[in-house]
Amino acid sequence: MATDIIAIQGTPGSFHQIAAKSLFGAEVQTLPCATFADVFIALQTQQATKAVVAVGNNRYGDISPVLDMLVHDHTGLANPQFWISGEVYVEVKQCLIGLPGATLETIKEVHSQAPALGQCQKFLQKNLHTATIIEQEDTAKSVKLVKEWNDPTKVAVASRAAAEIYGMQVLAEGIQDDELNITRFLVIQTQFIESPNNNKTTLLFKTDHQPGSLVRALAFFSNEAINFSYLQSMSIPNQPFQYRFYLEIEAGSQEDRAVRAFKTLNEIGYEVDVLGSYTIAQIPILS
Repeated sequence: MATDIIAIQGTPGSFHQIAAKSLFGAEVQTLPCATFADVFIALQTQQATKAVVAVGNNRYGDISPVLDMLVHDHTGLANPQFWISGEVYVEVKQCLIGLPGATLETIKEVHSQAPALGQCQKFLQKNLHTATIIEQEDTAKSVKLVKEWNDPTKVAVASRAAAEIYGMQVLAEGIQDDELNITRFLVIQTQFIESPNNNKTTLLFKTDHQPGSLVRALAFFSNEAINFSYLQSMSIPNQPFQYRFYLEIEAGSQEDRAVRAFKTLNEIGYEVDVLGSYTIAQIPILS
């Protein structure tokens, strides 16, 4: 069996790499990519067999580029290329990382990825309110840059693993606003995977533009005792104020109750498109 190569956004020490290792083991081979678009290209060109991508954080909210790419793939192409095949929740502990000997008093610049900076607003405002906040494309790469600059006035927000990889100093740990700071990652691949163990499904559906359409659609799932874990409206390109809905349900796509709900929705004119079916992951809780 061929060894999986997992495309990730970011460099070694990034939370994407941490998520990939938690899913596939410490020895898994990862393919670092600069952007989320590059991750999907790596899948499309078969440089990677799977991808692990962040889609949301309990403090920062949705990480929309990934959802946008998935939705575009399933609505813009006759034959979709990408499918969700798994998920994992990772507890994220953000660290302030600088050169050995650096102190909070000397810091003038803080570098990191936008979601990481957004998770640490209280700490940054309280302790580094005069510093310039500068967005980078990756948390771990920010640590690498700070090391290369060799300037004690510049620091990064990233994982402890990134600090260890680049031989940098953790100036403060657990600086995120929420004690329990969790990021959700999806596994993406180019084949639809169905298993009897699947108990969660992500789908898109489009209603007619009539009052109560969404409520009626959701009622069909409720009638089948299917719980919703996530619902988001997404605008349709070139159709102002028309929407599709991104929905996650707690049922496998081939479970009888889900099949019945999909069939009923299709029969009355609602468009239903499954993006993937997989096993529900456990969300970490405070111990």
